[in-house]
Amino acid sequence: MGGISILPSQYVTATKTNPLSSIKIRLAPPALTFGPSTVNMDTEPTFICPTPGSSPCYVLNANQAPWEIAATSTTTGYGGSDDGSQTFGTSTQTTGYGSVSGGLTSQIMAHNFNASPLGTTTLTSNWSQPLPDNTITATSPGISTNQCGSWPTSTYKVGSTWYMLVHNEGPCDYSDPLGNGQIGYTNESMSLWQSTTAAPGSWTAVTGSGSPGTIISSTITPIPGWVTGIGDSTMIPGSDGYMYVYVTFYCELDSCSYKNGIARAPMSNMAPGNWMFLYGGCFCAPALNNYFDSVAQIPHADKIPYVGSSAATMLGTPYKVLISDGRNHAYWRHYPGSNIGGIGLSISLDYKTFYTFPAPLVNYDFLNFGGRPSPDDLYLYNILRNDYDGSSTLAEGHWNLWGVYVPPNNSLGSRYLIVWPATMTQLSITQIEQGVPQMGVTLETWHNTSTGNSYSGKFRTTTVNPYAGVTSDGAVEPGWSQNSFLGYVMTNCPGSTYNVQICDSNGANIAVRIEECWNTGNDNYALQIDTNGTSGSCPSGWEHLRTIGWLYKSPQTFGTNPVYSCYNSSANYYFSSNDPACNGQTVQSLLGYALAN
Repeated sequence: MGGISILPSQYVTATKTNPLSSIKIRLAPPALTFGPSTVNMDTEPTFICPTPGSSPCYVLNANQAPWEIAATSTTTGYGGSDDGSQTFGTSTQTTGYGSVSGGLTSQIMAHNFNASPLGTTTLTSNWSQPLPDNTITATSPGISTNQCGSWPTSTYKVGSTWYMLVHNEGPCDYSDPLGNGQIGYTNESMSLWQSTTAAPGSWTAVTGSGSPGTIISSTITPIPGWVTGIGDSTMIPGSDGYMYVYVTFYCELDSCSYKNGIARAPMSNMAPGNWMFLYGGCFCAPALNNYFDSVAQIPHADKIPYVGSSAATMLGTPYKVLISDGRNHAYWRHYPGSNIGGIGLSISLDYKTFYTFPAPLVNYDFLNFGGRPSPDDLYLYNILRNDYDGSSTLAEGHWNLWGVYVPPNNSLGSRYLIVWPATMTQLSITQIEQGVPQMGVTLETWHNTSTGNSYSGKFRTTTVNPYAGVTSDGAVEPGWSQNSFLGYVMTNCPGSTYNVQICDSNGANIAVRIEECWNTGNDNYALQIDTNGTSGSCPSGWEHLRTIGWLYKSPQTFGTNPVYSCYNSSANYYFSSNDPACNGQTVQSLLGYALAN
């Protein structure tokens, strides 16, 4: 089936109040493009390709030197074939995503990031520089005028000019400013930069209205121990001639903190003073020096709870805005107080009203940012980007999901930039009526061809990239490559009516939760049916690594593949297979049925 088409009227009729229920999204196995690294990968990656398909392209991420990526390179990707990227765009058996040869994804997956940082100049002096917030003065106790840095969040070319939206932090102090054990603080704002070449060192701030480049800021007073202001924002071009910026508000109370908002300016004049927040249903509240009501603890802007601010668009389709993430830039909740679900996705048809998918793009068990290393995955700063030029304007039917990933038993010092190639197609009315799940993540069996390691020669079935080791902080497992596609696992429990992350009585009749267990003694991995939720039910001597997803208990009319748990007794390892005979090895059990497509 092809890509996204203009939403037919019959889809709106069939799906009633939610026109997004006709969308089907499938994720290929993830590639690890850079890491593990202690570099400050603390934002969504930002890409700049001045001439898509030609050298050079740049990847920018937080306060560090950007990485230059050659259009063609003989250097193997990080870990060589270990990241599985050699099959992307070339093997329809394992991905089915077609070729993007010459595009940004191919460049990134064929290049060793560690080998070619762009010089030694830090990002703050090479691409942009900290801007003093033009509304905040150091009048509160413990507040200094220190700047903690700035980093790009998104770029777009209007006519012959490139524009870069930059997140700024200041005044701020990440330490203990009062010496009383209180955590630090930071105040956020957004600035806009421009260049005609997009080359390093060519960017200048867009000024106006007395502002040195800041286009979005708050009159809130910084508070020791709190994040305040407006930041973590991205911009997308609208089909109506406006540039839209999706922001995150920060204050002392939940009345506004981590809520999202929308500002826009005409693309013909994006200087400071021309940006307006959506407020009271109209774009009529100034985004520069946006008034913050300190009594009610709310900004003069309409708040969207927990949708996220990592935005992209898909021009030529009804899908004006696609936003991943959610509160804390990382996770999605089905309802307040529920278990953490994963990387969420929300879509708007009018730039203002959002529908959130009931299933996350990628599911996970917990969000343990502090206190690591901990025995669970951590996904942060996720964003959708074009798989050819890295822009926020997605192609019809296919794009990349980018983010920062920390494996189980690893600290924040072992971060990877991770990318999932994705397809987005339309379900037919028949498929909608059959209940075809909207979200699916590839379940893949990998083969290790290395020698001299505990995992040499083994097969492993998982939804993650096995190169990222879990034995200790910074551990890696070289030599893995994709071997066989088993199907797609669901990222929520089908049939559950309330908490889709834990099967209720309805869901339990339909599906089973599948966990991946790790043997801490011999470094083996195995899949099994999880009977204990996010804590897992792995046997003694095994550690619960993750919920890989959900499988149906029985075959479905719309197409499913059986998934069997298998054991190789001679080599002492477990794997999964679609073959009822486990490819000649010992059959352990039938786990369930994965989506065939």
